[in-house]
Amino acid sequence: MRDMTKRIQQKQCILFYLLMAIAIMVTVICAFAMTSNAKQDHNMYKYYTSVQVEDGDSLWSIAKEYSDVDSYASYTDYIDEVKQINHISGDDIHAGEYLTIPYYSAQVQ
Repeated sequence: MRDMTKRIQQKQCILFYLLMAIAIMVTVICAFAMTSNAKQDHNMYKYYTSVQVEDGDSLWSIAKEYSDVDSYASYTDYIDEVKQINHISGDDIHAGEYLTIPYYSAQVQ
């Protein structure tokens, strides 16, 4: 009787570990599949354009209009890049100035 109980417990233990291994493999495969699909869907190309600053424009308003939410963690990161490209140390921009700004597009240009 004990031998039979022991065998049943061993089979249950083996079955448990087998199911856990299968669950882990399925999870890993799904994770790789999602990552692969995400990379294929997000084929964006970085470009630069020149924008003339108009009355009322600020670095913040330009960032809101041109930054890509998938490429920058925040508007501040985008503004920092615009400032670096244009050699701007402060936050002041003036109407009539031209700024080189980055933007992203899925189309090859």
